[in-house]
Amino acid sequence: MPTVFVSSTSRDLGPYREAALLVCRELGLVAIDMEDFEPMGLGATTGSLAKLDQADVYLGIFAHRYGFIEPGHDLSVTECEFDYAGQRGLKRLCFVVDDKHPWPIADVEFDQRARLDAFKKRIAGLIINWFTDVPDFRYKVHRALAAWIPWPPVRPRQLPRPPADFVGRDDVFARLDGQVAGGVAIFGIRDLGGIGKTALALKLAERLGERYPDGHIYLDLKGVDPRPLTWQEAMAHVLHAFYPEEGLPASDAELAGRYRSVLSGRRVLLLWDNAAGREQVEPLLPPGGDALVLVTSRQRFTLPGLSPCDLDALAPADAVALLRAIAPRLDESLASVLAERCGYLPLALRVAGATLAERDDLSPQRYLQRLQAARLAELDGVAASLRLSEELLPEPLRVRWRELVVLVGDFEAGWAAAVWGVDEATADGYLGALRCGSLLGWDGAARLYRLHDLVREYAGERLDGTARAEAERRHARYFCTLIADADDLFEKGGDATAEALCIFDRAWPNAQAGFACVRDRMEEDEEAARLCRDYVNRTSYIRDLRQHPRNRVVWLETSAETARRLGDRRGEGNALGNLGIAYLDLGQPQRAIDFYQQQLVITREIGDRRGEGAALGNLGLAYAALGQPQRAIEFHEQYLAIAREVGDRRGEGTALGNLGLAYAALGQPQRAIEFHEQQLVITREIGDRRGEAIACWNLGDELVRQDRLADAIPLMEICVRFEQEIGHPDADKDAARVEELRQRLAGG
Repeated sequence: MPTVFVSSTSRDLGPYREAALLVCRELGLVAIDMEDFEPMGLGATTGSLAKLDQADVYLGIFAHRYGFIEPGHDLSVTECEFDYAGQRGLKRLCFVVDDKHPWPIADVEFDQRARLDAFKKRIAGLIINWFTDVPDFRYKVHRALAAWIPWPPVRPRQLPRPPADFVGRDDVFARLDGQVAGGVAIFGIRDLGGIGKTALALKLAERLGERYPDGHIYLDLKGVDPRPLTWQEAMAHVLHAFYPEEGLPASDAELAGRYRSVLSGRRVLLLWDNAAGREQVEPLLPPGGDALVLVTSRQRFTLPGLSPCDLDALAPADAVALLRAIAPRLDESLASVLAERCGYLPLALRVAGATLAERDDLSPQRYLQRLQAARLAELDGVAASLRLSEELLPEPLRVRWRELVVLVGDFEAGWAAAVWGVDEATADGYLGALRCGSLLGWDGAARLYRLHDLVREYAGERLDGTARAEAERRHARYFCTLIADADDLFEKGGDATAEALCIFDRAWPNAQAGFACVRDRMEEDEEAARLCRDYVNRTSYIRDLRQHPRNRVVWLETSAETARRLGDRRGEGNALGNLGIAYLDLGQPQRAIDFYQQQLVITREIGDRRGEGAALGNLGLAYAALGQPQRAIEFHEQYLAIAREVGDRRGEGTALGNLGLAYAALGQPQRAIEFHEQQLVITREIGDRRGEAIACWNLGDELVRQDRLADAIPLMEICVRFEQEIGHPDADKDAARVEELRQRLAGG
């Protein structure tokens, strides 16, 4: 377990030390603090340094006291701890109280002011942040320690729990366990639907999970859906699991490269459920021999290194055991007959057993008769069980059950309520009734409901067109609002960022389905057209992180067309500008310029000065990408003037930074430095940490070109720390560059 040594003066910083200890507990870190020191028969300095030998990282808290100097020592205990941590090569995370923050006069050590000032100069290059009160300090320490924790900053645990009543398959486990123990193994667990492929894969993953501590990834590849997930979408899922606040690369080659980089050398378990075939899975195979991949599929396909496992139905004895575990009132003889009529298929057995467990007024003999009648209708064991369970529902609940198929993947109770157009209390009653008949699954750990893919197929075939259209309309309306609210929350920044990303990511598959639905209907349905526009215009912040630029283009083209239909000129201009950004990300600056010019015309036509400034700034970026910095400067200067006119401080900072880059490209370093410095001032004034990081890096980069390494390194370190906090994929690369600059500086 990583261990943190918390160093501070004792008399004045007690509440801050407590906050640091609380953060350590939250992050699963061991903390060493002066309050924990036992009498060791040693002096204070020697004793604290002995404790420091046990630490993996040093966390220093500094205010207005220099601290205790033990007789016989020249330095305070606090400064000795700082020096010894450096001698041991530990990462030193230093936090200093902001000089402007009010501080009790009794906690200011005036007679040691000179020594304290000299000490603070020594730690200047290692200051992670300045703090004010305890909540501010706790927040900043949490971010710093979370960024320091060895890779990955996030170790995802996405695997659903296997069924609690799982039985049998001992021979399969014995075979598969042996293959995994021999090295890398990729299993294709495949055959009939309802035979228990997913349950087996989840049980196997549960048995093997401890061998793969760096992450457990689960994704339903939707191989039996009309539109299975693409390998690009699956890769994006993995990248977002490890780096939730980062956007996606523009090209497929970059996406695949980042995917392989993230998994390289990591002990990660990947469970790809319900795969469509070889073409979908092969690009997802991780590099090297450290990860384990489990694949389930109804289709047969081969891949290099894939160890096939073709499942059969349960053994009769295991099928009987499963039935009697669910419905204890079944005797051995009746359970044996029922298991045979269910085809020994786990899904059919669970549906039948749950029905008999819930309906004590229904005799097993009567259930067998009705099941046999369904089998005579040429239904297999699963379909027969589902039909019988459906027939036992009241008619209104049957319709509700079928309407759930418009939801994508596992879902929350509130989502079902939205699809049904009822309140959550009513929805809870419906969902409980459906669970009783095993027509609906439940993941207690994730608190999500689930439709087995065969249940989904069966219910979908029985949902009439009118009911489907109304359910899809309610679904699209709800998820548009949900991801728009998440986007608004994300814009607030700070602690709200993680919550917003979590909400958005859970809702995103359904939001994509909702958008596709209203896009298909927008020509004849005005509400669908408005929803198309809102899906795009109200969700730009997180959606830009989550969508590949090519997919973004599809959404934006739809938004522009919808805005034209609705006569929404502002919306059309926004869509055109965003299309330009997407094409610039795809490396097509000339195409981007075409869209930016159309945006510029519209913004001027409707008098949208802020939008006009954004269009001009975008044109500057496009011309810079074409290698025409002088043209870029002309546009950035116009953007800067408008941003100042309308009081857009963020836009003003952006324009200044882009001017700095353009002047650097023209070979005018001093002008470039001046603009980057102005941008940095603004980003700090408005609390724009991302903008601050960009400004620091660009300014530092220009200073390096002028051989001003001592000035550049502290600035570039600010950017690296921000990248580490958010798990940016370039953090390691940029940190290595800063370290190389430090070595250059040290070598003279």
